[in-house]
Amino acid sequence: MGGMMKRMAVALPLAALAACSSPEFTVDVGDTDPTGVMLNINDDPTIMSENEDYYYASTTVDDEQQASITVYYRRGAEIECDLGRIGPDDSGPFRYRIEGDRCVEVE
Repeated sequence: MGGMMKRMAVALPLAALAACSSPEFTVDVGDTDPTGVMLNINDDPTIMSENEDYYYASTTVDDEQQASITVYYRRGAEIECDLGRIGPDDSGPFRYRIEGDRCVEVE
């Protein structure tokens, strides 16, 4: 493989990586006891992992998409964090907190 071909073989995958981001999403549930927390990006759900009082996930965002986090509780109750539209230029982190029956963005 010639020098130019080798450089292109390396440059193309790097360019593809540069066109997307993998921001981190967190939601602090405080002293509530959810049954699960789901990150939804364009209706593609990702189960968020638990760490003490908060849940987290990181996922690739390669184009502008609608996003939300849904916190599920017993008896069908749920709280939704509307993240709006996010895209590859949004590096995050996206941090939210449950306060009573609503979700607020953490500054």
